[in-house]
Amino acid sequence: VEWNAKEQKVTITLNGHSMILWIGKTTALVDNSKASLDVAPQIINGRTYLPLRFISENLGASVNWDDQTQTITIYYRP
Repeated sequence: VEWNAKEQKVTITLNGHSMILWIGKTTALVDNSKASLDVAPQIINGRTYLPLRFISENLGASVNWDDQTQTITIYYRP
């Protein structure tokens, strides 16, 4: 994960996949193709928040939500 403060962008690479997300924008680049985000990345109190489901699924992981226990489970096998 790389942070570029000047451009307000986060670059994530893993196992041949790459994605670029910009603070405040609902468009990202995933493996050099445009992709839409449900919610834009944000900075709150000096912390950068990114959409976990979007990143996980675009890196090849599966994401499950258990409404009963309010639990997120992420499965990833390289």
